[in-house]
Amino acid sequence: MHNSYWYYALLVLSISLFSFILFKKRNTQSLYLLLTNIGGAFLIETVIYNFLACYNYNPNFIKANEFYDNNLGAFVSNAFALPVVATLIAVFHLNWIWIIFFSGLFVGIEWLFLKLHIYSHNWWRLAYTGLGLPFYFAMPRFIITGFCVLPKDSNIIGSFI
Repeated sequence: MHNSYWYYALLVLSISLFSFILFKKRNTQSLYLLLTNIGGAFLIETVIYNFLACYNYNPNFIKANEFYDNNLGAFVSNAFALPVVATLIAVFHLNWIWIIFFSGLFVGIEWLFLKLHIYSHNWWRLAYTGLGLPFYFAMPRFIITGFCVLPKDSNIIGSFI
């Protein structure tokens, strides 16, 4: 199977999940939170991926240029998959069990990508992902409860539809 199919599948699942979030919550705060989560992911990824060169993505979107291909793989992960799940956890007020579940799911996806040779580690370990993701997934919950005070059943978009 072509490398890019797995990244496309991750992209389609992420977009579908965010569409579900928007359909169920019908508020603009979910979109704002997603954008905040994307920014947070890119801040973390700038240090880990760009400065420390801890891993490489191999999606084969752009076969002629490995640098851009690598960055597109990072984009799929950090602009879609992780921020969308972090948004899901926050807007539906999911507890720590869900945070641990989704962290384990992403460690499993990372492991699968390693086995398929469509992602590789330089010095990074799966344990670092497993330890870091619960903190990343918990951060939007604190943003919502501490800064935004997003009510559970706010319906801003619903009034326009």
